This record gives sequence, structure tokens and C-alpha cells, in this order.
Amino acid sequence: EGHFEYMSQLEAMGKLIVGGGFIDEDSGAMGVLRAANISEARQIVENDPAVTNGIVTTQVRPWFVTVAGTIEISGS
Repeated sequence: EGHFEYMSQLEAMGKLIVGGGFIDEDSGAMGVLRAANISEARQIVENDPAVTNGIVTTQVRPWFVTVAGTIEISGS
């Protein structure tokens, strides 16, 4: 409860770039965050109600963007 509202807030703040569930069964989901560093990204994820309520487990990994298409990756 509260997960989708939290994701909407992150999107409005420019912190959530894209996110969603995988379409192959119930294998999880992925989100791409805009954060100043890995610590900020972890804090964002740890504050997700789905995480704090023990509904999901997460893994936060740094990612180097080589191709962005039409997604703006600069600024924060």
C-alpha cells in the first residue's frame, strides 16, 4: 500500500525515470532512478512503502547510460 503513490511522487520530482513490472510471469520489476550517488538511490528505494512493509526485496546497482534515446538523463 502506498507504493504507486510513492512512485508517482518520485516521477513528479524527476527521480523516477522509468519503472514497471516484467511481463514474463511474476518475476519482479525494475525502476531506473536519477540520483546523485548510490547512497541517495538506496535511500529512495528504502523509503518505498512496498520495501518498508516487507512486500518486496530490492537490489540497487549503479548503471552507466550509453544510449538514452529520447529519455533526458542530465540534470537532477
